[in-house]
Amino acid sequence: MDRVTSLIGMRNLTLALAAAAATLVAATAIVAYRQLIGPDSAAVNDVASRLDQRLRASFPATYAGLVPDADDPLIVIYRKPDAALDRYARDGAGEVRVEFRDAKNSLTELATLARRIDDDRPYWRTQGIQMDLVWPRVDGSAVGVTLSHGDMAALERALRERYDDDRIVVTRDGNTAPIN
Repeated sequence: MDRVTSLIGMRNLTLALAAAAATLVAATAIVAYRQLIGPDSAAVNDVASRLDQRLRASFPATYAGLVPDADDPLIVIYRKPDAALDRYARDGAGEVRVEFRDAKNSLTELATLARRIDDDRPYWRTQGIQMDLVWPRVDGSAVGVTLSHGDMAALERALRERYDDDRIVVTRDGNTAPIN
């Protein structure tokens, strides 16, 4: 009996050790996999959201916008060249890789123009033009104006003339540029 009890005890101990080893191997594999692929999409989006808020507040003269790419994982930040912004963003990104792209305009500059256009909608309605959406393009290149019907080229010319600004792009739908 003692020998049987001893064998059963050894078997249970062996199974327990095997289960612990398998758990350790699985945990190690998960950690290694996470280091290989980087943060998941929720982490990328969370970091992007925090960075966007902080960059808007801390760098209004140079920050234009950002686009998270959870598949890569990467955050593309558009800004006028600014070494302090770059350092701040890198420090705030943690494990998420950051790529910087130059922008012609800051979000603040384009938001001002977008507000002027948006506030002028009643005028454009008297001209028979119904704008669907007005937004600063996230890459800092221009203000986007979405038009569901009508002559896009004519409206773009009219907008540029009325506001004396060539940073206006009219599109048929808002899918051509991420919204800031």
